Amino acid sequence: MDAELCAEDCTMAQDPSGWDSPRPSPGVLKFGDEPLITEGNDPKQVKLLLEQGCVITPSAILAACYQSESDTLILLLDHDSPGPNARPEAKLMGASLACKDLPSSDVALLLRRKDSQYYPLHFASIGMRSEFKEGHRATMNVLLRYKPDLFAEFLQPLWYDADDRPGAYMSDVGELVCVESDSDDEWYELSSDGEMPKIETKYAARSLFHVMLEDGALVEPILNCDGLDFDVNRRDPQGRTLMHSVCRNALGADVHADVESYEIREPIDGRFIANEGTGPSLFEIFHRRGGDLQARDYRGKNVLHHLLEARSLRYERAQPPFIYNTFKYILQHLPELVNSPDNHGTYPLHAALNRVREITFPTVWQKFSPIEQVVKDLLDAGARPLEIDSRGNTALHYLADSGLGERTDREPRRALFRFFCEAGVDVNARNHKGRTAIELFLDNHKVNEATLDVLMYLKDDNGGPRVQIEDDLLELFEASGARWTDVDPKGQTLLHWVARHNPWYVRSRAYYLLKRGVDPRAKDKKGRTAQDVAEAAGNNTVAAVLRGWLVRTAKSQMADQA
Repeated sequence: MDAELCAEDCTMAQDPSGWDSPRPSPGVLKFGDEPLITEGNDPKQVKLLLEQGCVITPSAILAACYQSESDTLILLLDHDSPGPNARPEAKLMGASLACKDLPSSDVALLLRRKDSQYYPLHFASIGMRSEFKEGHRATMNVLLRYKPDLFAEFLQPLWYDADDRPGAYMSDVGELVCVESDSDDEWYELSSDGEMPKIETKYAARSLFHVMLEDGALVEPILNCDGLDFDVNRRDPQGRTLMHSVCRNALGADVHADVESYEIREPIDGRFIANEGTGPSLFEIFHRRGGDLQARDYRGKNVLHHLLEARSLRYERAQPPFIYNTFKYILQHLPELVNSPDNHGTYPLHAALNRVREITFPTVWQKFSPIEQVVKDLLDAGARPLEIDSRGNTALHYLADSGLGERTDREPRRALFRFFCEAGVDVNARNHKGRTAIELFLDNHKVNEATLDVLMYLKDDNGGPRVQIEDDLLELFEASGARWTDVDPKGQTLLHWVARHNPWYVRSRAYYLLKRGVDPRAKDKKGRTAQDVAEAAGNNTVAAVLRGWLVRTAKSQMADQA
């Protein structure tokens, strides 16, 4: 069970006899009901149990850290205990993908926040409740006195991001789905016929301090611990230095050190950004300690890549990490990194454009976490607009897949789209999957279609109706030179792509394409017309439009012949 799921009050529950009885503590729920865990909140009782010969298990130490029981932790560590690096034996099956395999694969590999192998220091830094921050600090300070291994390694399950690049979710081989269970993750590959054969769970090796930095855990006690020295350029199994992990911090490299991820769940102000009153930012701290800003990890990614790939995975629609001050510093002092790709040919510009794709509701974040402005800054710093990524995607592929029409603040993204077109990016270019920007746009599903149905009744920023937004977007591609009648390598027209979806706006899209000369009778390589695709998908709206168009066309031809 994850730490977040156990973070709940010890409330009262009714037992079958009708009497109120306290629920087990989160530590008991998570680590078991050993005496040293059940009595962990009472140091006197813990001392008595130890005097009676109670054996200290790794679970007891982890529970004390998790529940911020610093006095109990001192008793345990001063006794005959497994020490500050104690963990129960890991029971991970099929850990076949070691860290050395990661650099060879050009795929976004997210690392799940599974805590089954966490060390005591990690549990102490996140604890079970956000308001227990002082307890987290006290427990960490206790552990640090006993010299825990900051770079102890452990395994975490891999999570393949099926939407890591433009159009990636349409992979012909299907997408990997992770089915959560009470123990380890069970992996399935969803094939085209809907079957879900189980495949092997895969893991990657992690380093404790690197992970704490990346997850946004409390690290201030480590940084201020007297006599604790560490190599600031120490690499983890993926080749990331501590500076790389700072840049990937879920809160952002701009935050001060005395902050943890729980605190930043809701606020969208800048109070966590480092300033004269709070002290230096995480980036400044590690930079002053000699962090190498030129270093690359084993996949060839530099600090700019890591800054722009930083995400908060704890909460859906979380505040994007605060990175802008660090980002501007790097542009000013290391401009050579701007056009420096990783081993697979992905440039910082592509990482910035992917950030535009992934941040779904950017308006409220823009003041402290600029989105489109970061792309503009890279271009101003000399980023080459015509570069394609390792999968053949141009800048227009990224922007077409970023929900140009699904947000009321779409204009900054449209402005970027126009800029790249004017810079010479070919709007009709196909990526390595054979897809153009307009195909990605027509197939884009960044926002739930039920939400879009509601948005039909709203107006855009300038007061125009949503239907007009659709026409304006298609005109944007028209002005950029989109070839409407092209077919993809599978013989599909743009009408085939529209026919896959059934929200309210597909009617206007279908009519627009028909007026631009897209043939509704054209068949793909499977012999299907767009109407066939629509009917198979239950898309009655597009099917009706296509049938009606064919009927009217036939009548018009008969009238002309008469």
